[in-house]
Amino acid sequence: MLSALGLFLPLPTKLSTMRFCAAAAVVACLVGSVASTAWIPSSVRAEKRNSGTPASQGFVTTNNGQFQVNGQPFFYFATDAYWLMQLSDADIDLTLKSIAAKNITVVRTWAFNDVFEIPTVGAWFQAFNPNGTITINTGPNGLQRLDTILASAKTHGLMIQLALTNNWNPARNFDPLGPLLSDLNSTLAKRAGTVTNVTHPPGFLSNDYGGMDAYVRAHNLTEHDQFFTNQTLINAFQNYLNVLVPRYANNTELLTWELANDARCNSTLPNSPTCVAQNVTQWHATIATHVKTLDPNHIISSGSQGFFCVDCPKLFPLAPRPQPSPTPGAKRRSNGPLTAKAVLTQRRASMKRNAEAARQRREGAAEKRARGENARWAYRGPVADKHPKRQLSTQNVGPAFDGSQGVDSQDILNIPDIGFSTFQLFPDQNVYAPLDPNLDAFNNTVQAGIEWITMQAQSALTFGKPVSLTGFGLVTQNNLPAFTLFNSSQPFLPLNASGVQPQIPLPTALGVGLSQGQLPLTDQQQQIAYSSWIQSAISNDVAGITQYQWGQENLTAPTQNVAPAQSSTNTFTPALGQQNISPNDGYQAISPSLQNLFQATALQQAAKNVG
Repeated sequence: MLSALGLFLPLPTKLSTMRFCAAAAVVACLVGSVASTAWIPSSVRAEKRNSGTPASQGFVTTNNGQFQVNGQPFFYFATDAYWLMQLSDADIDLTLKSIAAKNITVVRTWAFNDVFEIPTVGAWFQAFNPNGTITINTGPNGLQRLDTILASAKTHGLMIQLALTNNWNPARNFDPLGPLLSDLNSTLAKRAGTVTNVTHPPGFLSNDYGGMDAYVRAHNLTEHDQFFTNQTLINAFQNYLNVLVPRYANNTELLTWELANDARCNSTLPNSPTCVAQNVTQWHATIATHVKTLDPNHIISSGSQGFFCVDCPKLFPLAPRPQPSPTPGAKRRSNGPLTAKAVLTQRRASMKRNAEAARQRREGAAEKRARGENARWAYRGPVADKHPKRQLSTQNVGPAFDGSQGVDSQDILNIPDIGFSTFQLFPDQNVYAPLDPNLDAFNNTVQAGIEWITMQAQSALTFGKPVSLTGFGLVTQNNLPAFTLFNSSQPFLPLNASGVQPQIPLPTALGVGLSQGQLPLTDQQQQIAYSSWIQSAISNDVAGITQYQWGQENLTAPTQNVAPAQSSTNTFTPALGQQNISPNDGYQAISPSLQNLFQATALQQAAKNVG
């Protein structure tokens, strides 16, 4: 199996022993409108905390497993636009106006942009300088970009979800699959004729904004998970939060602080052999407490993929709660953490139901043929009516449940300062369930998503907290030339020099959705899958449903001849808009049919917002 970006290779071994660097002071440059990362006195935080609107008025809160605003339920549909900061003020407003016109009420975007060289165009929020200092930019091409986003959101009646860092930050021209493709099969060798050095403007890809690996590199370290355990890196990240978080502590357009997008043990940089889920959980607890100290008004979320670590020891174990006696004949429902036994039992029951459905379809088709009727709809795939029992072991539950990703979403969810559960759904890049032999590849993808959503909703219910799907997506044939793994800076199968898409099977390791040698989905299949997942989320009372990512047309091309001098923080030149369309990493949703589906979903969610 492939490891990078959730493709589930065995976790990398440590190549060399690396001592933590000495606790060198992280000094900040104070240049123009650039803010120091020095610790903010408690009196400043207290002033923020005690001024403005009380948390019970206008801010999103949680109660009895639901979001609330001013005491009323708050269900929402959202979209992702991580690239907003790179647009002009006018294009930010155009994009948010277009989103609001579809009745979408929340937009998720990045609240970080870490660089090693200050760019001449585009935004940057934090610079890691060669002399070991860190510069935070509060100027027009710095945090003022977030000011503009939140002000426009207020104009259009939107709320903003801000992610504080990202698990993924590959170097430019990095392709994690390049060295492996020749080993997959001889057909894939044709990829050698494709254009691999694709260059994008700053901020085009979601992983081009710095993040965890940027902190590791800046401090001359080599292992990704040192971000979670090295106190120097934790201090550096908290210093950035000291500037960012109080700035928006009283802003009711902010829905939540999301601690990190898809945090896990592995990334572009290798992880240490000692990285376990408890390391990632403890980091969440430390940072959540820090953010809550800076801003008691807003709820805090993890932003994780939602991976489980069944039967793992917990840092924040769930205290047993009294449970009413079941009705006669009914089974008592477990209110504890998920177990391997429960996962495997549910999985076998699902396969048994699918096998029975396949048998009925076969028999129905045979009867139709016997009467001379059309039976082209009949199921013709492999069928196994009986499934042998498997040993109830964590070795069988799969990478989304066995803790191999270094994430225990239930332990994270039980952290007192974590307000709600988060999870994501990207079957092209992650494996959430084994293939069911009773289903074809497409229906395996759909069912795996439905079961993942259901399990996440049940988990949140166990802990009495709301749940939010913070991103979902599937790659289609039309988007395949742009498809870029979250841990890559190069398209997976770009157009060749003649502008032709290679017609070759994709490796099975890309997950259920691209398995069995089939090409990505058609647009119609994508819409069917999205509709199925959305209805599952709605029926399971998933409070927030976020599509990844929004597609926006009619953007204004940036004016390159007014680029500010390097190191200037006094002007901003947009980095995106050259093609008058927002970035596409393979998940862009720009078709009217998709955006209409999202509008219908937004209206369904809004219909729940009654007291």
